[in-house]
Amino acid sequence: MRITMCLTGIRYVKAPKPTGTKIRINLMKILSIWSYVWDVIDEGVDEVVSTLKNEIGLNTLSVATSYHSVDHLRLHQLERNIYRAPAAIYFQPDGSLYADTPIKPPVSPLVGETNPLRQISESCDRHGMKLSSWTVCLHNSEIARNSPEVAQCDVFGNPSSHGLCPANEKVRAYMRALVEDLTTNYNFATVELESCDYQGGRHSHAHEKIGIQQGWMDKFLLALCFCESCRKRGREKGIDVTVVANYVRSELAVSFKAGRPIGINFEEFCDKSPEIRAYLDMRESVVSSLISEIKAVSKAPIALMGMGDRRYSGCNAERIREIANWYEILCYTPSREAVENSVQNAARLMDGDASRVWAGFSAYPPASPDAEVLTANVKAVTQLGVQAISFYNYGIMPKRNLQWVKVAIEGI
Repeated sequence: MRITMCLTGIRYVKAPKPTGTKIRINLMKILSIWSYVWDVIDEGVDEVVSTLKNEIGLNTLSVATSYHSVDHLRLHQLERNIYRAPAAIYFQPDGSLYADTPIKPPVSPLVGETNPLRQISESCDRHGMKLSSWTVCLHNSEIARNSPEVAQCDVFGNPSSHGLCPANEKVRAYMRALVEDLTTNYNFATVELESCDYQGGRHSHAHEKIGIQQGWMDKFLLALCFCESCRKRGREKGIDVTVVANYVRSELAVSFKAGRPIGINFEEFCDKSPEIRAYLDMRESVVSSLISEIKAVSKAPIALMGMGDRRYSGCNAERIREIANWYEILCYTPSREAVENSVQNAARLMDGDASRVWAGFSAYPPASPDAEVLTANVKAVTQLGVQAISFYNYGIMPKRNLQWVKVAIEGI
């Protein structure tokens, strides 16, 4: 056996197979591919897991256990090439863990009397593949529609169609139960938390009709949550929430009437009252405390996906670094410079430790126009010290692109 060490600390071992051929084993910490339960089940669990592990060179399967509503064009299928579904979980929940939670998990009809996640978990064990729970948290149109009292609510009293409020105690209890269920009953090596924060902007499957031009500030102010849970937390912090709400309403009223974007920027708006900055800081404490509560019940290390603007989401990475094991970023661009900048910025948020940055790559155009670009960008992040990489997405990319993933792994 011959072991070599590259500058990134990644080891490669070449060992003879019984056939006399040679294989290369990449001992990078996490080499994962995001995947949907329906794709893995339909294409054959053992076949998919074996292919990803032994032919492509991945060591982790990241499967969507809880997911938002979806309208998915399945490029691996000809006859059944569309998968449409509401927000759901894709496993049989342990009812005892939700006994005291007012919110019950919406279970996908795909689960039926079976438990596809159990099949996938057992197959990963057989093939020596690690399993990661890709967990969409508060982006859930099914729960928001059926229980609007737990949804985010704008300053005018309109509940969100998809965003659950992280300040709501029922939502927090549900998320604790969900992650405890997943990490107690399945052999997950990691839990990836997506949308575990305030859901910014308007987002739904409905045809939205907006008759005015909106700028960043318009969208930001419309996304601010003023549900009763947020108002209560604000009051507990000594904030005059009414003052904040009145400023938000007045700015939006001018925009609605004039049909033009709000004329001030973020800093100018915050300078109107110290209550505004206090309210935004309260939102950040809500998000970080929720992630802390989830981490406390999780039996597996957690990664937090950083998606969107901190001002929208309330996700302050400098607070999160004390809680989460990894900060997960999406490097969905062909630009090597942009990829490197994203990793370097994320590493600074993690106290300069790039090994706590988990980088995600889209393995198809336009983010990756070809295998060479994908390979170069993957290599670039490993040279910066990243030890966790994921590729998006098994069932979305054409099958030929799996070879791009293989080439990128071999190029590390």
